[in-house]
Amino acid sequence: MSYAFFEKLQETYPQAKIEVIVKKGLEDLLQFYPVSKVHSFSKKESGSALGLMNFGRSLSKETPKGYDLYFSLPDSFSAALIGRFVNAKKRVGFQREMRSGMLSDHYPIPYHLHYVKRYASLLGNFVEKEFDNLHTLFPQKEVAFSEKLKTALKKVETNFFESNQPLILFNPMAVAVSRTLSIEKSVAIFKHLQEQTELNFVLTGIGAAVDCVKELKTQLNHPKNLLDLTGKTTLLDLVAIMRTCQAVLTVDSGPAHLANALGRPTVVLLGAGDPELIRPWNEKGRVEVRKLGLACSPCRQNTCKLGTVECLEDLEIAQIGEGVLRFL
Repeated sequence: MSYAFFEKLQETYPQAKIEVIVKKGLEDLLQFYPVSKVHSFSKKESGSALGLMNFGRSLSKETPKGYDLYFSLPDSFSAALIGRFVNAKKRVGFQREMRSGMLSDHYPIPYHLHYVKRYASLLGNFVEKEFDNLHTLFPQKEVAFSEKLKTALKKVETNFFESNQPLILFNPMAVAVSRTLSIEKSVAIFKHLQEQTELNFVLTGIGAAVDCVKELKTQLNHPKNLLDLTGKTTLLDLVAIMRTCQAVLTVDSGPAHLANALGRPTVVLLGAGDPELIRPWNEKGRVEVRKLGLACSPCRQNTCKLGTVECLEDLEIAQIGEGVLRFL
């Protein structure tokens, strides 16, 4: 959701060298961004305030002449603290208690705006310009499967990526429980799609989801048209897989935004969260399935306060199927 900000930043300062601090593990995605250098950061490893300060100082040592501008897109205290110890002429960010004093230029957080617009507005406030025509489509850049994934594929009987049968990437899980499908709902969706037409499926996800996926496959009786790559893919593998699939069926999660940024046909199952603020941005090729009229909506909790995750569990399976089939 920050991609449009970087595009507008490059347009505003066409001669600038743009460096970015990114959460450790996401570095590979920055090759799609108009940036010259990537600094990997782990809050867990940096830990204390002293660690944050030292990280900021380390950037200054790498760039003795300093930076002209430091933009803090997150409205967190840690992002502002790092900026305070980066040698920058101006430090720009959203104002919040305990952090505004560390910024030279700070602006109210536009809570009503989608994050794509919110980030772009930070630059707009600073340069006194309103940006339109925001988009988050990544450039078409060739990405190949990693050796790890190639090795994993050699161990399966059928290479689904060379099949003439439509391939669907199915991602039923998110880090937040309130945005994760139950195994029972996932099974029901899978069976419904199988009844509609002949399809192949690929499951991807982080290693922590392996046990849940095992149970899912057990309940499905280990179908031959399902390829499980959970915990076996890098981020760039996920990019390559999405470009091979006819459609991506996913809960509201990182993969939903990645598929949308790649311009892939995407069916997004929207549960917790306010779609007006966090839905995948590009409308083309995006189908949303959500339940309206819930008393608890919009929800910003990572765990369902009702314990039912009704927003996902009561989604109409037929509507989900229609969303997928329109892309085949």
